[in-house]
Amino acid sequence: MQRSGKWQSQKVCRTPTNLALLAAYVRKHGHEPKIVDLDIEGGTLEQIAHLVLVNDPQVIGFTCLTPRFPITMEIIAECKRLKPEVVTVVGGSHVTGLPEYALKEAVLDFAVLGEGEVAFLELINNLASGQPVEKIANLIYRSTGLVKINPVRPAIADLD
Repeated sequence: MQRSGKWQSQKVCRTPTNLALLAAYVRKHGHEPKIVDLDIEGGTLEQIAHLVLVNDPQVIGFTCLTPRFPITMEIIAECKRLKPEVVTVVGGSHVTGLPEYALKEAVLDFAVLGEGEVAFLELINNLASGQPVEKIANLIYRSTGLVKINPVRPAIADLD
């Protein structure tokens, strides 16, 4: 549930449909994603990080609205503190609206612009197989200390 404002007083629970769609897409292609809904789960930064890391993931992804970017970075930093080798990825409207700032924080490894399904799948597949990630459309990454923003692929035409 949302923790403040009218959402909280109305006891509205907002399903993270965007995460469910992304999880279904990568699951369809052989991966086992887990969703942690931080609007429902709570706790300290350390408790949240433990919850995110409980299944020992190699990659953790976050979606992020601009007002939540600072707390998202704090959660990612805590996850990195507990498991430095975990690969961190962020997507969502903050990244899409402000791509040049997406990798401002050192704890963040990658960011995905726009629709994330195909780019995120390609990223986790390439990371798992040791393939380069530099040509993945919609991806923001670092190369030789510089932030690179790849072109955005066309939107998915058939959402079914």
